Order: sequence, then structure tokens, then C-alpha cells
Amino acid sequence: MAGETDLDFVVSPNEQTAWIENPALFNHRENIEPLVLPESQVQRFAAKFQEFHEHPMAPVALELFQEYVRGCIPAPARTEYSFWASSCLPATNRNTWPRLACINVAMMETFVVGNFKEDRRELWGFVNVASDTLFEHFDGEGGFARAFPSIELIQRGYRDAGQYQISLHAYDQPSLRGLIGSAAVRQAAAVLVLRVMRKRATIYGKFHCKQLADCLLKTF
Repeated sequence: MAGETDLDFVVSPNEQTAWIENPALFNHRENIEPLVLPESQVQRFAAKFQEFHEHPMAPVALELFQEYVRGCIPAPARTEYSFWASSCLPATNRNTWPRLACINVAMMETFVVGNFKEDRRELWGFVNVASDTLFEHFDGEGGFARAFPSIELIQRGYRDAGQYQISLHAYDQPSLRGLIGSAAVRQAAAVLVLRVMRKRATIYGKFHCKQLADCLLKTF
């Protein structure tokens, strides 16, 4: 997106440039008062968050989401609710591929973690990234496939993600940890998130689970 965008009023263009150069460091230096939402919004998702909290894989999922938010969301304390939202136990594909949580930006999901229906202790997940940035790091799609042989690459065609997008799907916990633990993958995810945030604010604020977001931000 060229020219001014709504994101510029929250995170200046100069800050966006500084952030994309080192997202984790920039986010670590943020010192922003926690967002306060209406009590009705908080209570709306209290039961779902409690159910999530009691899930046997919640601690692992939280670690993954914390690393994602720390390295892939611009100034997350400032952009929370308006430009990104966290959903807790969303209903999407509940009967086939149940989800524990996801991060939404604009009109799309960017990071999703779920458990297998037949085994709640087995995790799956996917992260959407900028394909041009990703393949530049790995010298093409073949290089990525060699580095991550267990990861499935899927073209999903999100409207907001533009021309250069790819979904990286992991079907076990080690593969999922490996994805989010990769600096190259996080950079490609960060580039996509920034591009999408510059297009529009998120439409998923009404589904934002404040309790989950607080857990993701408290480690900064």
C-alpha cells in the first residue's frame, strides 16, 4: 500500500520501518499502558478463555502465540483490537479441525493453532507469510521444502494478503515449533502482517478475547 494509511496514525511510517528491521527488539522496547475494553467485551469471552486455559495443550499454544506476537505483530500493545485480534476457541471447522486460538488481521487469519479431533494432545497449525520474502531467504520454494520437509505449502488466496502469499501448515508439535522458531519464517510472517495492516483495520475486533491477548502481551 503506497501513501498514507490508517496504520500510520498508530504506528508512524518511520516506526514501521524500524519495526520491520527488528520486530522483536522494537516490540520489547514498547512501554504502553494496557488497553482497556468495556467489561461486556471482556465477559463475553470469559467462559471460552477458561475452557482454553484448562486445555492440556494451552501452555504450549500460549508459547507459540507469544513468540508469534513478539516477532510478527507491529507494536502489538498499540495495535491490539484495532489492527489485530485474538480469537479463543473459534467455531471455525470445530467438527473437523478444532482450533485452540488464532490471530486475525484485517479480514484474514494469520496464525492458527488447533488440536486433532481424535487426540487433544496433538497440535496442528498454520502461519500465513509473504511468499516473496520467504523464498528469498531459502533460495526458492525448493530450498524451503528441503529445510522444512514436513511442512505443507498451500495457496489459500486471501484477498487481503495480495499476490505474494503462502500458508505453511504443520501437522505435529515439533514441526509447528520449528516453523515459529525460524527467524526467516517469522520475518516473512511479519512482512505479510505489515502489508495487510496497511490495507485496513481488522474486522474481528468484536471477537477479540482480551484475556488471551493479555497473556500474549505480558511477557514483553
